[in-house]
Order: sequence, then structure tokens, then C-alpha cells
Amino acid sequence: MLRARKKALGKSRTAGNAAAPLSKQASKGVLPANAKAIAACTEMRKWKITGVPGLYLQVNSPTQRSWLLRYRFCGVNREKGLGSLKEVGLTEARNRVAAIRAEIAQGRDPLAAAIVTPLEVRTFREAAEDFIKRKEPEWKDPKSVLAWKGTLSTHAYPQIGARPCSEITTAEILAVLQPIWKTKTETAKRVQGRIRDVLAAEFVLSQRRWRDWHNPATWDGNLKHLLPAPSKIRKTEHYAAVNWRDAPAAFAKIASATGSGALALRFTVMTAARTKMTRLAQWHEIDHDEMTWSVPPERMLEAGEAVLSGTKGNTVLVPLSSAVAAILVEAQQMKRVDDFIFPGAKIAKPLSENTLLMAARRQGVNATVHGWRSTFSTWSKEWLGGDLEETEVALGHIIPGVRGDYMRGELLAHRRLMMEAWAAFLLRTRDEAEQARIAYRTFTLTMAR
Repeated sequence: MLRARKKALGKSRTAGNAAAPLSKQASKGVLPANAKAIAACTEMRKWKITGVPGLYLQVNSPTQRSWLLRYRFCGVNREKGLGSLKEVGLTEARNRVAAIRAEIAQGRDPLAAAIVTPLEVRTFREAAEDFIKRKEPEWKDPKSVLAWKGTLSTHAYPQIGARPCSEITTAEILAVLQPIWKTKTETAKRVQGRIRDVLAAEFVLSQRRWRDWHNPATWDGNLKHLLPAPSKIRKTEHYAAVNWRDAPAAFAKIASATGSGALALRFTVMTAARTKMTRLAQWHEIDHDEMTWSVPPERMLEAGEAVLSGTKGNTVLVPLSSAVAAILVEAQQMKRVDDFIFPGAKIAKPLSENTLLMAARRQGVNATVHGWRSTFSTWSKEWLGGDLEETEVALGHIIPGVRGDYMRGELLAHRRLMMEAWAAFLLRTRDEAEQARIAYRTFTLTMAR
């Protein structure tokens, strides 16, 4: 009797668990190429279909199931949808996979047609802008977009922006890189790599139809033989600068000093100007109504830099913050018969070249005037979230292709917000600095719309 009960119990357990175990293939996410098995599959995951390379059944829910083809093209893994299971059966899915495999065998990417017309050859600028849009989601730092746009706008677009990608030559790439290869080596390397990536992507999108094409921006076997190795280029000595986080404390030391040189140094730091710009600054260049400073072009030239075009001939307009206006009020007390805002020791003579540097050192600040410009640039990028091109314009750098609007109208007002934020940051007026930062960013978003 007892044996009979145990035997019956064993049979009932076996019957209850008969459907529980999955096959070895199913437990690994693999389904047989069988219409019934596929129709019965409702577990949410991607199921690999045996016998059809790359074919998957993607189950998002019991009622949302679709076909997916995974394949590799030009070293890049891709996925293409083939339709829902309701509309596309197993046989039709096989046929679609076969058709796509045939396209790939002929060197055509099925996804490329949806992105760009097969035979279309775009200009480098068009290709670069499209490349940035497509790659932006994978860049964790939003500043990467600004960096890409800034370096290409500054260095690449003026030379090759309007050129068809398939026709760009190594000689043209050299024309882009050589002017900055020795002086701005890190920037030049980034520009070279970005041009290379844009052209490589465009070649893939063209479905590899450019005859006898090689990437003119590659390093190995190409530019390596035409440019000095970056690691061998003698490093340029950098100007001593203050870390932007320490700038308020350093500026407080400068502000505690008196005299024409100390006042000129405060003015220079707050306007992110060059020493030469301030030393030779004259009262007739100040527009007290508009609160701008018109700097003549010859005063912008240093170390062979080009002149930045403004709105009054070739003068450069510098917006003046309210803090700088207060400095000018102090300077008026020292006004003499000559027109210099910061007079030198002798009548009709400007300050000497080393006056500003010595004024900083006497206060224990070991930073050059040029170093303060570097501090401003880093602060704009890391604290303010400033536009790269606009920061360059604020520093008086030449930006090929940048509109003259940066020098006037709304964009001049935008730069003024930047300088108001910089002055408030230096003076440790946190509330005003934060308000200026918010105003600047709000203005930036408004212009972008």
C-alpha cells in the first residue's frame, strides 16, 4: 500500500513539472526556425533564430514582437528592423534577410540610404554638421559639441568647408594644419582627427563609391611623412596664470594697490585685454553712453595675429561692465593734458611695458597679463558655460567665418553679459555673478531658437 502511494506521488510530480524545464537552446535565448515555436514565444528579450545568421525576434511584450537583423558593415555593428511578427512571417523574414545580405555583399549599407542619398557628395561643412548631430548622443560631455564646432569653424571650414568631401586632397589638409601644427599642436591634432573622422563617415555613407579614394587626413602612411611628429615638437613655455577658482582672491590683492599701473591692471583683467591695448588706451576711444571701448586694429596685433573685423572700419568694440565703468571714474582723477586713460610717469607718455606686470608682482600675484587672459578663457568655459567662439572674440582672437554681428547689436549685448559675470565673479559678489550667469545662459538659449 505504501509503495503504491509513493509511486503515484512520483508520477504526479513528474506530470506537474513536465513543462517547466526549458530546452538548452531556449535558456540561451535561441529559438528554432519554426513558425509554431516562434508564435508561442512571449518572453521579453531578443531571441536568436537558428539557421538564419543575424536574424532575431525582438519581444517587447506578448503583443509587440518584431524581426531584427544584426549585421556588420565596414567594421561597424548595425541593426535593421524587418517588420512586426503580425505582418511578416518567418518565410518573408528569411527573404528580407537574404535581400539585405545581397546588398551588403555588393558594398552597400541598407541603412545608409535612409541617411543620405547614395550618389550625393556633400561639402565638408555639411558632412561635419551632420556628423556632429549623429554623434552627439554618445558624447557624455555637452562641451564636446562646442569643441567640435569651434575647432572646425576656426580652422577647417575657411579652407575646406565648401569643398566636396570626395575631392579634398592631402595638400588641402596640410593648408589647414600647417599654420597651427607647431604653435598649437594639441589643437592641430584634434582638428586632424576630427577631419579624418568626418571624411571616413562620409565615405561609408556614400556606400564606398568614391573611386580610388583614400582618406587625406589620416596620419599613418600619409601626414606622418609630411608633418613633424607631435611628440617631437618643442613645447612652448606657457605664461604664468591664476587658476580660475583662485582668481577672486588674486584680484583682491591687485585691487588693494593704488596708482596708475595698479588701476590699469584691474582694467586689463576685467576686460580680458592685452597689455598693449590698455597701455595705449585713450579717452576718446570710450563711448560713455554705450559703455564700449573702440580699440584700433593696430593695437590688436600681437605675435603676428590677424585683425578682427568690427563695425567701425577695423576697430574692435569691447563692451564695458559696470565695474569697469567705476574704474574709469577713478582714472578720471588722474587725467592730464594728454589723452591717455592711464598716464605714464612723463607727460604725453604711456605706461611702460612692464608696469602692469610689476604691479601684480608687488602684490604677490605671480601671473602675467597674458596669463589672466588664459584664466578668463578657462573660467568662461568651466564656470560660465560660455560659447567658444564668443569667448575667442572677447579675447580679440581672429575667428575666420564668424559673423561681424558678434561686434554689434544683440550679440554685443550678449558679450556684455559675459563681462558683467566675469567682473562680479572677480569681486566675489556671488549673487550678482549668479544672476549674470543665468542671464547669459538665458540669452544664449534665446539666440539658439
